[in-house]
Amino acid sequence: MGRASAERFASEGAHVFVSDINEAAAKEVVASIIDAGGSATMSVCDARDLSQIQELMAAIEKDHGVLHVLHNHAGIPGAGGMDIALDEYTRTVEINMRSAFYATTY
Repeated sequence: MGRASAERFASEGAHVFVSDINEAAAKEVVASIIDAGGSATMSVCDARDLSQIQELMAAIEKDHGVLHVLHNHAGIPGAGGMDIALDEYTRTVEINMRSAFYATTY
């Protein structure tokens, strides 16, 4: 859904910043957007890391002056049931909840 959203924003004329912890995935989305005639830039960013999000937002502000739309689509499926390790739970909460909060704190 994140890729589809990025491609749609680009098809509507937006310059899209694709950010992902997976560099290859981000490059693939940017290539798809550019191949379709759109405009996109990518960065590697861990949505669980506030300092990385702040650096990304500062770079966007420096290069473009303003961010008009923020679409945070970071998310992973959580483990099901009662048998879950604390590190799995923490990772899910950090990506699915904390990253959305971080994105709004800039």
